[in-house]
Amino acid sequence: MDREQQLSGPRSSFMIGDVRPIMMPTFIMDSDSVEHVIQYSYLINKCKSSEPSLISCGIDCDFLYGQGYDGASNMSGQFQGVQAHIRSKYPKALYVNCAAHSLNLAVSTASNIKPVRNCLGIIEKLYVFFNTPKRNAVLLSAIENSNTDQKVKTLKRLCATRWVQRYDSVHDFIELFEFVVNALECITEWNDSSATDATLLLKSFDSEFIISVNIVQ
Repeated sequence: MDREQQLSGPRSSFMIGDVRPIMMPTFIMDSDSVEHVIQYSYLINKCKSSEPSLISCGIDCDFLYGQGYDGASNMSGQFQGVQAHIRSKYPKALYVNCAAHSLNLAVSTASNIKPVRNCLGIIEKLYVFFNTPKRNAVLLSAIENSNTDQKVKTLKRLCATRWVQRYDSVHDFIELFEFVVNALECITEWNDSSATDATLLLKSFDSEFIISVNIVQ
């Protein structure tokens, strides 16, 4: 079966989602979900451009059974949103708010809770602190002198908006926590301002921080 037959065959149903600027349908064929990026396009008017984009790829929109976008009014609006325009022509295309986007918003909001916010702020300060060759060399030395096969060797910067990237930063920090502590303890012996900063960072690892970082994880 060629690609066009797969996309428009009688047993195929699908839903579309907005991954700007990509349209990424999920095709359900024989109970298996398969995602295909079918087209990169610049959509001036999404309501008018989505359907022709699908049709131009040989997709039968009569088999459109779902839509998933973020909660922005231009996408989810009950009367003028993309989902409303598509559903007016294809009633079976039920709209569902993108779960991943909703989760990202929920976690981002939770990050404004004081202990969590402070925890993430400390992790960001640690990234900045070790983002110099001299200090980073101490961290790398602590990792290399350990008896573990440590794959993560650098801290990542926290992203202000995307939780997925924040998770990577927190995950890498937890992986390196033991080595970060060892490196900070070494730096406290220096005779410059780095020693003061390292001491303050070590003192920030209190019970509230430990609990918060595990909650965030």
